[in-house]
Amino acid sequence: MERSNLVYKRAGLQIDELIALGAEISEFCAENAAAIDHNGAFLIQEFALIAKAKLLLAPLQPKLGGLGLGFNADITHDLLLLLKQIGRGNLAVGRIFEGHVNALQLIQTFGTAEQIETYAGDVRDRHKIFGVWNAEAEDGVKLYPLADGRYRLEGAKTFCSGAGFVDRPFVNGKLPDGRWQMCVVPMEKVTTVGDPTWWQPSGMRATASFKVDFSGVELEAASLIGQPGDYLRQPWLTAGVARFAAVQLGGAEALFDETRKYLQTLNRTSDPYQQQRLGQMAIALESGNLWLQSASHQISTYAPIFGGSPTQS
Repeated sequence: MERSNLVYKRAGLQIDELIALGAEISEFCAENAAAIDHNGAFLIQEFALIAKAKLLLAPLQPKLGGLGLGFNADITHDLLLLLKQIGRGNLAVGRIFEGHVNALQLIQTFGTAEQIETYAGDVRDRHKIFGVWNAEAEDGVKLYPLADGRYRLEGAKTFCSGAGFVDRPFVNGKLPDGRWQMCVVPMEKVTTVGDPTWWQPSGMRATASFKVDFSGVELEAASLIGQPGDYLRQPWLTAGVARFAAVQLGGAEALFDETRKYLQTLNRTSDPYQQQRLGQMAIALESGNLWLQSASHQISTYAPIFGGSPTQS
């Protein structure tokens, strides 16, 4: 931790301070979760706090004003601890913040120098929220090259978390030859059709996870990130599981704490059957934490950059 703080102090951020701020934000998220868990709500106050605490720019490399969380492999465990804290407070917040981290990791790994600087400016100077909207059904997104060098999108994405609020989502799709191409859509510059009735979950409704139709949207070639197939390259794709696993583990820890408090109110913590259940839960949580530690170690020892450099096989 000390080494990381010395490295990143130049950016005006320190990892331990950032994680402490994340814990404070998590407490607010937990207190406000019930109030916003309804259709049509979004995490406006939560992401205002995240932006103010500089968590939005933390995934940027130090030279861009961030900490490199999600990009620099040696601080992967710090990132997972932060994601776990956010998930502990509200899984909806954790879901969208993890997507923001993922998107910036992809841009900094596969983007050109110009793209990286442009999108870093969107985060650093304009507090734009990024995301990865990759899920789709049979009417998924296709990219068609146009004669003027632009691309037209046709089709829809599903489970678009943060619809109406995420400013720069990845909306990846198939090229005419079937290859998968990453692209970022500047939502304020295009017209899309959202369907808020498509998914009706019993919880996490503040994620605003809608179906969004991008048919007719046109993009400049500069909106395409990397080469066809890069999104599916390993180990970036599989190693990213550790991020959302951390968010979900935070939610599981919160459930464990609430269960324990509930049993205390019933004066049943001495009941042997309840003790057995709590013990099994505690073992599962500890296993999850050990899994995150191991995943962090594997990523950090694999290469200095998360997943390694795409220019090296």
